[in-house]
This record gives sequence, structure tokens and C-alpha cells, in this order.
Amino acid sequence: MDQLIAWGRTQPPTAGTREEILRRYLTGAGRRLPAVMQFAQANHAGVSELAVGHRVLDRFNTLCELLAPPQAGPAEQLKARLAVMALHMAGAPPFLLPASVAEMTEDEKAAAALGVAFELVSGRHAGHGQAR
Repeated sequence: MDQLIAWGRTQPPTAGTREEILRRYLTGAGRRLPAVMQFAQANHAGVSELAVGHRVLDRFNTLCELLAPPQAGPAEQLKARLAVMALHMAGAPPFLLPASVAEMTEDEKAAAALGVAFELVSGRHAGHGQAR
């Protein structure tokens, strides 16, 4: 995640950069983070007091600021956070997903989630994750 953040900081703040940040996040950390998020949610009280919990939150906030800077409006900032969470949903347990998504392959779920994330940070449909 640190490498992604460092790279993102060197890029122009364009829609293309935001999409590439999301793509890299999904192919890097994003595929294994659903398990981490589930652990953090199940053990919220303990994790929130640990230094590692603060570091993860700081990195999440920094990543979201690359997608929507602090001077962006509240809606844009929320969309940036939702975009990242959409990527996490690609690895969510089937009971959290609609049946049509739960039945998809991992690659299909990832493509659908990436399409949703792109829409959230760019305001346009990226052409990913079409219904089967």
C-alpha cells in the first residue's frame, strides 16, 4: 500500500490516475484485504486501540485523499471511500452479495467492482462488470 500511495503522490490528479490507483489497489492489496477488513470489523474494539489499526486507517485515509483531495466536496470524498469499499466487496462472503454477483468468478467480481469504483471516482461508466 505504501508503494501505491508513493506512486499516486507523483501523478497528476486526473481521472486516469484515479482509475489506475484503484486498478493497482485491486491487483495488489485489494485481493487480500477483505479478510483483514472482516477481522478488523469482528475485533473492532481491540484493533482500534492497536498501533497497526491506526496505521491501516492512516493509509486508507491517504489512499482516499489521492482519489478525492481534502478540498473536494463531501460527496466526492464519500465517493472515493465508497470506491475503495466497492473493491473490497469483490472478495466479500457470498451471503453479503446478490446471488447474481455471488455466482460470478473471482475475476468477474473484480471487474464488476472495478467498474463501480471507476464510476464513483470519474462520474462516468468505465465499461467494466457488465451483467452476464
